[in-house]
Amino acid sequence: MAAHGRRRDCGVMKSAGGTVRRLLAISGGETILVIVIGAALGVLVTLPPLAGMACGLSQATSSDVGLHLSTRYRPGRRRRHRQGPAGAGGVRDTAMAYR
Repeated sequence: MAAHGRRRDCGVMKSAGGTVRRLLAISGGETILVIVIGAALGVLVTLPPLAGMACGLSQATSSDVGLHLSTRYRPGRRRRHRQGPAGAGGVRDTAMAYR
């Protein structure tokens, strides 16, 4: 949607001597800038409530509850269903095992 709105700007830049490579570089740079700003704002907005919850849980449970921020996203992997025991009549196990 935003790219459609900037068609005229791209046309002006192209007619002024801009190459397709340069236009893509500008677009990519703007995209990276928006991602970095959005991530920073997301962290700034999220940390105070999480710190408050950690403090409240520490007081409620009388134990140390700390914040652990991870930069790696590792989705859980599902294992395939295994065949039940021989006496189960071939019924598959309904429990999913997660790593």
